[in-house]
Amino acid sequence: MIEIRVEEAGFDYPDGTCALQQVDALIPASATVALAGPNGAGKTTLARLLNGLLVPTRGRVLLDGTDTSQVPASRVAGFVGYVFQNPRRQVFASTVAEEVSFGPRNLGRSEAQVEAAVQAALEELDLTSRAGCHPYELSQSELRRVALASVLSMQTPVLILDEPTASLDGADQERLLRVLAGLRRRGATVLVITHDMDFVAEECERMLVLRGGRVAADGPPEVVFAAGPGPGLERPAVWRMAQALDRPGVLRSAELLESLRPGPGA
Repeated sequence: MIEIRVEEAGFDYPDGTCALQQVDALIPASATVALAGPNGAGKTTLARLLNGLLVPTRGRVLLDGTDTSQVPASRVAGFVGYVFQNPRRQVFASTVAEEVSFGPRNLGRSEAQVEAAVQAALEELDLTSRAGCHPYELSQSELRRVALASVLSMQTPVLILDEPTASLDGADQERLLRVLAGLRRRGATVLVITHDMDFVAEECERMLVLRGGRVAADGPPEVVFAAGPGPGLERPAVWRMAQALDRPGVLRSAELLESLRPGPGA
């Protein structure tokens, strides 16, 4: 289990753009956390600091006490997996099986371990029958699943999912929820970059909201939504419906339904 600590982290791009400034956050092991905020708030930059693709220009990021700037990015990748929003920026191998095996093989796993991890990831994402296909022969939905499977196969203790619910149909939504449930069962820490506040309300136990490269809010979703998530972030539909039905503070659909059930003898 990996605890993530961000201490006064800042990041400037080579063109001088300041993307993050004095970000402090503590993400405990096994948490499911939403990383929210308007476009340009610094969400993707922070996520790339967390998995070693970038290192802070100020402050530091610690993974269980290890400063990411003091170790190779390849070592950080063994702890933090990252699923890009656009799978075409992530997928590169000539077959689905090769793509999904790349991560665990480069982490030094044995061939038996690689094969087991690949089979498990393909089965979980309903891709077993597509193992021999070139990824770019697949539909966009299947390609997104390949990108997710390629990170799941690494079995990292932390996963970052970038806009995982964007353009999902019902079947893909169910697969995603199934994957999240499996990650929780094995105690993984999951960070979700998202604008989908309905998803946050149902699946995340905490929200970290960025604005202008700074932390604007950090806490349980019910607290953040009660205070107001700010411009560009709409409160979830269930929260708004609960307010209209005089059920303030109710955030999740199951809780709303339960609150509307007639009491004994009604």
